[in-house]
Amino acid sequence: MPPVAGYSPRASPGPEENTMSDEKKTLYERLGGYGAIAAVANDLLPRLQADPQLGRFWAHRGEDGI
Repeated sequence: MPPVAGYSPRASPGPEENTMSDEKKTLYERLGGYGAIAAVANDLLPRLQADPQLGRFWAHRGEDGI
């Protein structure tokens, strides 16, 4: 998989990302924003499609149907 723009796998956020306390961040922000969520989806979906039991849910669907 190619890297997702805006996503950088790090163990913990850098000082520039600690402007808000974790309680005030939205779930979206705590999960890492678009880049991190896209990276998970880009990794997970092909594995689900290739799964022998779950793959049938994506059979005969175009890219716009996924």
